[in-house]
Amino acid sequence: MKNKKLKKILVIIAILLAIIVITFITGFIIFMNDVKKEQKAEEEQIAILDSEVENINELMETQTTIDDETLQTKTSGDYAIVENTIKEHMKQWQDIANECSMLLEGKGLENVLTIEDIKQNDKNFSLSKQKIINQRERVQTDYQKYEEFFDIEKTWQKIEDKNVSDYYKQLYKSYFQNNDTLEEQKAKVENQKQKLLEELDILQQMAEFLSNTTNDWRIENNIVTFNTQSNYNQYNDLINKLEELRESMKDL
Repeated sequence: MKNKKLKKILVIIAILLAIIVITFITGFIIFMNDVKKEQKAEEEQIAILDSEVENINELMETQTTIDDETLQTKTSGDYAIVENTIKEHMKQWQDIANECSMLLEGKGLENVLTIEDIKQNDKNFSLSKQKIINQRERVQTDYQKYEEFFDIEKTWQKIEDKNVSDYYKQLYKSYFQNNDTLEEQKAKVENQKQKLLEELDILQQMAEFLSNTTNDWRIENNIVTFNTQSNYNQYNDLINKLEELRESMKDL
């Protein structure tokens, strides 16, 4: 009798253990499937993000604007926060780069010390000098903004301000860790700035020279003509320096 009861108890225990094992295995399989699905979803999000970053980088090399379609969010969840932060940063970078390109193209200096501009000036060349001052301020201000984009800490801070985990913050930062390229770009931008300031220095010298020799020159057939050969030579030297500098700036 006792043996029968013991057998029943053992059978019940075996059944319970089997149920526990089956439940555990089933739960583990479901868990692993969920993990795999989550991993696949994560991989898909990262692949989309990689593609979007690559696309916007290529556009910045070939286009002067980043269109609205490119700026649309393609990922989801916290990946979307990373994507949008990157795209906002790159859009701001492109906008200020365009402003600096306009400076390199001479926007704002088109009429400085042209014949018409010289005619409109007073003896002190106040009009031209003010244009040069204004342009110098633009160069300093715009290029300061541009140079800030090469400050990696400021770039990373943009994601630090977002409410995402460290994983997403590190993911964002990983897209800005090619320091060699950043250093090359930084050097290029600094060179552009110095060339522009050099251009303004020459224009300032020309304005000062015309102001100081106001009784020695006149305009004939839309050309500035000097009575004194030495003054004529000095002025032409400044013009040649300006032309040579502007020619060299075409490759920047």
